[in-house]
Formats: sequence, C-alpha cells, structure tokens
Amino acid sequence: MSMFGILWTCLYWVLAVAVGLFSFFFVAGMALQWKEWRTGPQLRGTEAQDAEETIPAGPAYEIPTLNIFLAAATSGIMPDGNKTDLPLFPMEEMVILSKKYEDWAPDPFNKLPGPPGILGPSSPVSPAPLIRWMHILGGLDDILAMGFGSRTPPLSVERSFKAMKTRVWLGLVPITDARWKAKDLDATENIEEALAIIQQVVDVFKHLAKPAIQGDLRNINNKLWAEIDVFQDACNAVRTTKGEPIPDWNLTKMWEAFHKHHYNSIEQQARSWTFTHLKTLHNIWKHKFIATFQSGRELNDKQATVKIDYFDMMIMRKIQDLQFEADLCVRSRTDGFLTASREMHPLLGKINAPKEELDRGYESIEGSRMKAMRGAFEKKVQERTKHRRSVAPVPAFLEAPSVNTDREFTHKEIQSEIETPLAMQVERWVAMQMAENVDRFGLVIYRLAYGPNEEEWKYSVRKLEAGIETGLEGLVGIEDVKLKMTLHWIDGRDENIPEGDIDAARSHFKSTSTIPSGLATTALLAITPDTLKSLFSKVSSESLQDHKNEGDFRGFLYVIDADFDPSKDEDVNGKNGYKGSFKIIDQLVWTDLFANFVTSHAQNLKEYWALAMGHPWGVYVGPTTAVRRRLWREMNGGLGMLLEASKNVSNEGSGGS
Repeated sequence: MSMFGILWTCLYWVLAVAVGLFSFFFVAGMALQWKEWRTGPQLRGTEAQDAEETIPAGPAYEIPTLNIFLAAATSGIMPDGNKTDLPLFPMEEMVILSKKYEDWAPDPFNKLPGPPGILGPSSPVSPAPLIRWMHILGGLDDILAMGFGSRTPPLSVERSFKAMKTRVWLGLVPITDARWKAKDLDATENIEEALAIIQQVVDVFKHLAKPAIQGDLRNINNKLWAEIDVFQDACNAVRTTKGEPIPDWNLTKMWEAFHKHHYNSIEQQARSWTFTHLKTLHNIWKHKFIATFQSGRELNDKQATVKIDYFDMMIMRKIQDLQFEADLCVRSRTDGFLTASREMHPLLGKINAPKEELDRGYESIEGSRMKAMRGAFEKKVQERTKHRRSVAPVPAFLEAPSVNTDREFTHKEIQSEIETPLAMQVERWVAMQMAENVDRFGLVIYRLAYGPNEEEWKYSVRKLEAGIETGLEGLVGIEDVKLKMTLHWIDGRDENIPEGDIDAARSHFKSTSTIPSGLATTALLAITPDTLKSLFSKVSSESLQDHKNEGDFRGFLYVIDADFDPSKDEDVNGKNGYKGSFKIIDQLVWTDLFANFVTSHAQNLKEYWALAMGHPWGVYVGPTTAVRRRLWREMNGGLGMLLEASKNVSNEGSGGS
C-alpha cells in the first residue's frame, strides 16, 4: 500500500471513530433530555454491568473482634480510644485461654463437653476457651444448623460493600480526608460519586440492622457473653478451691464494657464522617443554587427576575434525604444483647427462644422505631410549611425550593449533628502506636528498580514518600505517632535480587535477620520499574483524560504477601489468579494496608488483589461504588475503540505491503 493509501486509511478510521462517538453521545444526550423532560433532572445512574461480583458476607462479627477485645482487656484501651476504669485482664492469664479446661479448671468445669453441634456436643472433652469462643464468633454452630435447614442461607454482598463493612466495623473512616480531596469529591461534577460513597456507608448500617443480621449479632454476642462468663467462673473456682480470694478482674464485665464502647465508637465515627461531608456538599450546592437564583435580570428598582436551577435543587434534596436517612440508620442496634442487668425489651426477653422468633420480635421493634422517627419528622416539616404559607406565602414556582428549605431547617432543629457533627475519634491502629512500649512501627520496602541514576532515584523516592505521607492528612492523632512511623528500605542490588523480581524479594525478606523489630512481618512493599512510571506518566488516551480522576490514578507501589507460596500459583487455564502481590495507590499504605491488614488482619491480601483487578491499571484504591465502576467501564470502552481502530489500520497497512 502506498504512503497516500495508508494516510487515507488512517483518516478514514479516525473519522469513523469520531462519527461513531458523536452519534453515540448525541443519541445518549437526546435520551437524557427526554428523560429529564418527562421526570425532571436526574443523576445519570448506573447499569447492571456496573455491579460488582458478589461474595459471601462472612460472619456477622468481623473475625478480628476477639483479638481486639483481648488487646483491650489487657491494655484497658477501648475501641473509642478511652481507657476503662475496670481492672485489667493480666497478661500472665492469657496462657490458660489456649489450654483445655480439663488441664487447669476444677470440677465441674474440667468436665465441660465440647461446643454444641446440631446433634449434641461436638466432642466429649471441651477444647480451650479460645477455641470455644472462635467457634461462636466464626458462626460455626450456625453453619452446622444451616446445613440442617434451620437457618436462612448466608447473604452475599459485593466485594466493595464487604470491604466497607469491615472498615466501618473497625472504626476506620470510610474514606480519608486525603483520598476525598485527591478524588476532588467536593467538586460539583463529582457529586454522583460522592453521594454514592456516603450511601454505601449508610447501607452498611442498614445491612447490620436487618432482622437476620442483627439476629446473628445478638446470637453471637449472647453466646460469647455466656462462654466468657463460664470462663470467669472457672477462673474464680481455681482460686476459691485453694482458699484464695477471687481476682479483682472480671472478663465478663470487660466484654460488656468493650461491646458498649465498640458500638458507640463505630456509630460516632460513621455519623461524624457522614454528616461532615454532607454538610460541606449541601453548603456548596446551596451557594450554587442561590448564586443562580440571584443572577436574574433587574427590571426596575423594585422588580427583578429570578432563575431556578432545578438540577441544583434536585441535588440539594438528595443531600437532605441522605442526611435524614443517615440520621435514622447510622445507629447501633443492640436490642436483645445480653448484659449482667438482663434488661431488654419484652419481645426479646426469652433469650433461649428460637432465633427466628427473636428476629421477628426485633423486626417489630425496629419497624415501630423507624415509623415513629419518620412520622415525627414529617409532622414537624408539615407544621413548619403550614406556618410559612400563612405568614409568608410565595408564588407557585417558588414552592418547591421553599419546601426544601422547610425540610432543611426542620432537620437542623431536631438534630444538632446536621450543623455541628460530632468530633472524629482517634482510630484504634493509631492509638495502639501511642503506647510507650512501641518504639517504631511500619513496613519494609524493597528497591527493585535499578534503571534511574542516583539523582533520579532520590527524586523518585522523595516523590513517593511524599505521596504516601499525604494519605495521613486529616487523621486524628497521627501527629503523635509520626516519629515512630518507619519505612525500612532495602536495596535489591545489595542482595543480588534481579530487577522487578517480586518472588526473590519475598524469599529474601523471609530469610533475612536484619529487619528492625516492630515492623510488619506479613507484608512488604516494593518499588519496581512500573512504580516509577506511575509516578511521572499520565494516561495517554484523550478519551481516558476526559473521564479520569487524578485521585484514582496516582503513583502506586507493590504489596507483597510474605506468606504466599509461588508453587501454589493460581494460573488456571491461562486465567491469571492471585500471585502473591498487588499494586496499591500511595495514599493507602498507612490508612488501609497497615490499619486494616497489618494491625487487624481484617481483610486478607487476596481480597485486596481482587478489588484491585477492577481498576483500569489493576491498582487497589479502596472500596468502589457502581458510579466509579461506570466511569472506569466508559474509560476502558473508549480506549478499546481506539485500540481496535489502530489495530485495523496496522493490519491493513501490513497486508498491502
């Protein structure tokens, strides 16, 4: 093919793609205008293909809860960062938690049977207390019951929802101030994603409040309370049989205190975060609406036209509705939870009744509670609207924005948190590092990129470390522990590790004895040539530039699973599986990887990898929403069209030469 022919073919495909894109967006735009004309302005929304794969929701209680409780019982630091006045559980007593009752407890505790199964005790001899507690916490007894049809099947949820549920349960902010800022979620063009993220947090609490889920939480708590009480009685009996006084510590009371602090903490953290961001968003859109409203044309000294932006008004109403939904739903539901006082609602008083019966009792309580709160609010709004209409009537075209204002100020009147959100608390992982016995904490990071000269390398490191540190912005209490934060660098060249060889870095990490104490042993970081490219390169396609948000396309680095065995590679039938590493965006090294995995092991590294696979670059950026996935889908679609056109041009050119 001649040069002229190749140029003509290229021009043809460029025009074809341009016409196709124009036609698509023209039709989409006309459809959107028709929809708005019929129903009023709306957000774009998402499609079925923007949903995420669903996975089992897992136990109602997050598995790390037991370890967190024992840490609180021995340190006295509760989940909300406050220190309890209760006597602490001695560290020297921890050893008996791992011993069978028959090895240390007196009669009758040494004759306890194993945990209950569907056909009776699972074994004639009781395992260690800790095993019994984990049996309950993991829902193993309910799994057995479910197998015989007496329980509903376990729920499945989207991966991101499960990840967000874990963050909420641990008292971590759903998305840090740094990430919110990096994603520019206060910008008016990003309002749909901002609302979707906040809605996801509200939905976590709605999930926890479902009768079946709340029933699981109640069931597990009450069984654990009883098991811990048995352990406490056994410990008391050890001393009384020796003629000694019972210990001043009481693990049953400590569980009660921990439980109360835990639920109060996750409620306060979520409400503070939610109302703070909703207040900011509402103020932005309210000011925008008012500016448009006041931009009309002045007719004379006493008259002027006004402009009403119905899209802005719709957004304001959505924010107000979400504020009210959050006020109702972002609350801890501990109805029927067993305490020493045994005080609970009569419908839940029969603690040994079948779970399904108690679930129905809770459903009745919750339904009445929600109905009462909604009814009280609507009554207040109607009273305010009626009063306004009587003293300051407005033309019909101003009634809708006036009702919005009625709802806004009614809610602010009955709920002070709308205007003055609660203060955020110190997150548990930060509070843990404040202890005097913690000299350092952090991660080992390997240099596996050898191409740059030393000057370029030093600049890259400064840029990367600055990006990692920005992730801490706005985190309560972080300034008190920054001096202890450590990224311990190892140069792969000094250890004869080939460039970019993640498996070799893992092997060295597991065999070396020179890593400082206090650093993570289950995960390590690595800088590869890809990392350096991510620090300085931009997405090349214009179609990607149109849709991308810098917050999700920043510098990244590799997280390496220290316990991964490369011989168990999951590459099946050519489909790549988890290979023991994944990419993580710089701002989430501390507030997600360290806070969520290293400190609590609440989310395993394979789950991080699975979430990262949804990102166009395969980078973990935290839980996502359908709105964000829609944007990524459109980005990938636009890039795919361009790549296909380029491929066709290339094929035609080579075929004719």
